[in-house]
Formats: sequence, structure tokens, C-alpha cells
Amino acid sequence: MCTVSFVRIEDTYVFTSNRDEHQSRPSAFLPIIERKNSVNLLFPKDGEAGGTWFASNEFGTVCVLLNGAFTNYTRKTGYKKSRGLIVLDIISSRFPITAIDTMDLTNIAPFTLVLFHENELYDMRWDGRGKHKKRLSKDIPHLWSSATLYNLEEKHSRQFALQNLTQNNDKVTPKGIFELHKKDHNLGGFRIDRPTGHRTVSISQAFLDNNQIVMNYSDLTEEVNHSERLSLKKEKLQPL
Repeated sequence: MCTVSFVRIEDTYVFTSNRDEHQSRPSAFLPIIERKNSVNLLFPKDGEAGGTWFASNEFGTVCVLLNGAFTNYTRKTGYKKSRGLIVLDIISSRFPITAIDTMDLTNIAPFTLVLFHENELYDMRWDGRGKHKKRLSKDIPHLWSSATLYNLEEKHSRQFALQNLTQNNDKVTPKGIFELHKKDHNLGGFRIDRPTGHRTVSISQAFLDNNQIVMNYSDLTEEVNHSERLSLKKEKLQPL
């Protein structure tokens, strides 16, 4: 599932995610603020496993999940934990980078995490055998498309579309990025509706500045839009 973009607009960081799922999967719950491990979190909740694919916390950390790491994989049965629950474990940790580095991911399906923490952007992957971590420049746009749904040609096409939007517009806005994610892929956008039953069921967007995280959410199946704000704490997380 998922196509994720990251764009910096002056001092604001914008994360936008398409949730691409099979139409048989239950709808998610709208984003709300919940408290876990003494940290306030903001996220939409998966209607099946109770986890999430898109979350932020009151310290300005953002975590976005994509299925698969580098290539497609054959899904097994009996995984020990949902990847969406792992996102909640990470986003509620006082030290999310350390949490990922030390987490036992044996018998967890492969995934990619886009993580923004303490003003740094990371690409972190579990391929079923090992972990891979890379720090990225936060000053240029980035795009990720799930290895389980998109081939290399489709990924390149989407990267070009984001590049075209961000380089050729005098003023890129969160709304403009959201509209690219909502636009049909046949028209140069990111929204899908495939004969296999896989389609874009929702779009989540969070933009982060020094004071707050604003999360806008559009349930495309139920045609419901929702917005929620989470105020940021100024102090950094400290050890317990």
C-alpha cells in the first residue's frame, strides 16, 4: 500500500500519503489524538488491526509506513505482529531511532518507514532479513511508492510528476500536493482504482512547523474529510 511524498515549503514540512488497499479491507477511523507511553499521538487508526500507517507525535516526529522494502515479496501467514502496530510502538517511543535499531523484527513482514525526527529525515527499511537506514536531505522533495503495488516504471513516473509540480510552480502549497495525490493516475496523478480491487481508499497529509502539526484526512470511500491539530512541545524528549 501507499505512495508517500515529502516536500519542504520554506519552514514547513509536508508529508502526504495515499493509502492503497484492497476494497475488502475495513475502513479506517478518522485521525484523533491518543496518548500512548505518556506521549500524545495523532493518527488515523486501521479498522482491522488497530495500528496505523501515518502518525505524528507532540514532539514533531512523523512516521509513515509503506508495505515492502526494495522489491515485492510473497506474503506468508502467521506474522507475529501487524506493521501498523509497530508504527505506534515507534512513534510513541522516547527515542524512535533507537527503538527501530533495537527492535526484533523477526517474523515481521517487510516494510519501509519514512521517519522525520528532530529535524532529520530518514528512510528505514526491513527486508525480512536485515535493517537498512539512510538519512536523506530534507531540502529536496522525495517520493516513495510501495514495492508491493508499483513497478519501477510507475515509480519513476510518479517521481517525475512530483518533480514537475515542485520545480515548475512559483508557489507550491500543501493543497497543491494533496491534489496531485488525489488526481487519477491515468491523468498524471497518484490515485488508483485497479481491476484487482486495489484502490486509493484515503489520503492523509500532515504539515509540520515550529508550533503544530496539522493533519488533513480524506476518506475517498466514504467521501468524508477531516482535519485535526496537535500542538507541539518545545522541549526535546528526555530519558525516563
